[in-house]
Amino acid sequence: MTNQFQKQCFPVELELSDMNSIDKSLTKLKDFEPIDVLVNNAGHGYRAAIEEGEDTRIQQLYATNLFGPIKLIQKLLPHMPEERSGAIINISSTAWKTHKENVENDHQEPGDPIKAGQVIVDVIGKDNPPKTLLFGSDAVKFVDDQLTQKLKETKYWQDISKETDF
Repeated sequence: MTNQFQKQCFPVELELSDMNSIDKSLTKLKDFEPIDVLVNNAGHGYRAAIEEGEDTRIQQLYATNLFGPIKLIQKLLPHMPEERSGAIINISSTAWKTHKENVENDHQEPGDPIKAGQVIVDVIGKDNPPKTLLFGSDAVKFVDDQLTQKLKETKYWQDISKETDF
């Protein structure tokens, strides 16, 4: 995508858990203002039982997956168009939830990152873009299965849940 849109696309590599890295990356973007689109495509997973989780690994996980993107968005918003026409795209993965399956498949996920990039470009230009957009049939199946199970559980316990009303 950067080859196709050299004057409009400026990827910046940074470490989201390091505020100095965020500041340095924003300095590199000064010549690109206004910034119309931010794509946060960072993250990683960490699997451990709660009682076995290492504090530093848990802190790193939240710094990269939550606090870093929040800080980046806070620092970048003032540089986005005043017309509120920009887009912030946060990409996450369900791969960590299906870790065993991915290991067995040698990390071969069915999604095509080139197609995903084109879909992002197409969708952010729509009048009513979605709040959530899934990429790949595996993601659609995973979310569908999770929501179906959650709805089934909610319906099963709804009478008890409603007992808490005034």
